[in-house]
Amino acid sequence: MYVDMNNLWHSAMRFGSDKQIDGICHVDITKLLRYIHDPTGSKHPKRVVSIKRLFIGRKKGDNKDGFINYLRSMGFKVEVVMVDEDEGGAYTYNCCSVLSAGVLADCEDWDILCLCSGNGAYVDVVDQVQQKGKRVEVYSFSAAISMALKNKAHAFYPLGRKQIVIHKRQEDEENDCG
Repeated sequence: MYVDMNNLWHSAMRFGSDKQIDGICHVDITKLLRYIHDPTGSKHPKRVVSIKRLFIGRKKGDNKDGFINYLRSMGFKVEVVMVDEDEGGAYTYNCCSVLSAGVLADCEDWDILCLCSGNGAYVDVVDQVQQKGKRVEVYSFSAAISMALKNKAHAFYPLGRKQIVIHKRQEDEENDCG
């Protein structure tokens, strides 16, 4: 399981959020793990997620230590990718190349790649993994999935509020310690 957290979070904000809810949107990693264990809802999950790597972008001065420690406590290997600010003030980060390198480095250790991102930049790594005889499943919001990535994968499992999105009211967020 390889998660591009920034891609999922931005997709959840844009496509998984109910505009009528006055609050903040979060990606619930526990729900995501349960969904990947049993994406068809059979109630009899037959797979074990052996490698859990999560890639997260971080701007200078961001304090995501609590979130990162929480993910590590769930067994994730968290890799932080520093975010650069360009001259126009826009933020960019190269999580795709870092995640792709991790996938290729680990691919002998698993049979199925569960990629949690809809970013079309992952098409090349999906192709390389498939050439090694591995199955690829992509988990993303339907409205945020690259059609090239969706068509390249063996299976596409849509994400939505039921699978991974939770909402908190603003005052809950301010009182949340982690």
